[in-house]
Amino acid sequence: AVLLEQQDQIMRSNEEIQKLNKVKDKIFAIISHDLRSPLTSTHNLLDLLNQGLISHEEFAPFSKQLQNDVLNTLILTENLLNWSKTLLNGIVPYQREFKVQPVIDEVIQTLQSLARAKDIMIENHVKDRSVFTDADMLKMIVRNILSNAIKFTPHGKMIHIQEFVNDNKLLIQIVDEGVGMSQEKVDQLNHKMAESTRGTDNEKGTGIGMRLVLDMIAALGETITISSEEGEGTTVSISVALFP
Repeated sequence: AVLLEQQDQIMRSNEEIQKLNKVKDKIFAIISHDLRSPLTSTHNLLDLLNQGLISHEEFAPFSKQLQNDVLNTLILTENLLNWSKTLLNGIVPYQREFKVQPVIDEVIQTLQSLARAKDIMIENHVKDRSVFTDADMLKMIVRNILSNAIKFTPHGKMIHIQEFVNDNKLLIQIVDEGVGMSQEKVDQLNHKMAESTRGTDNEKGTGIGMRLVLDMIAALGETITISSEEGEGTTVSISVALFP
């Protein structure tokens, strides 16, 4: 019995090592490509400008794209750091009372340049209610869901952020008019198995954002529901504890 227990422990340890190696490979792949590429492009363009090889007028059309590239790189870096932390140390929420509306407004403001580049309007219908959760984690959850909504929504469409109150929970819904996805893809997302696909403007992704969302929702003891239909858009609902 002792020998079987030791063998079982060794097997579990080997599985954990294999899992960590896969994570390490994923992180290195992201650093070497998804982080490096936009930084290299930004550096090269600024270098041309500084050397006088292109004029400020010629540079102007690229400035908005550079701004969005830098923003996407910042979001990816933060996701990468937080994902690594959760894998190494787990997630320990710091729950407190705060007003939810300013948090969502701040996220919208952060992502506004990405939405403007696609003429997407974002409307926040969430009222200024008091909630009891981790403010930083909620901010990251909403930011990742909203940036995905922008990514998969075509030019000129709308994204609505709505609220519903159910007993002691606030349900925040992010509803887009995007390309939607199949039930198979929704199931893969829920099980952290989905591969990242390109957005309606060929935007790239890594898939880390939604994994982080699912981990944080679980750590907070909350729920997330994803409903979608191909060609009809996607609705993502998250629950947040209301402050009594």
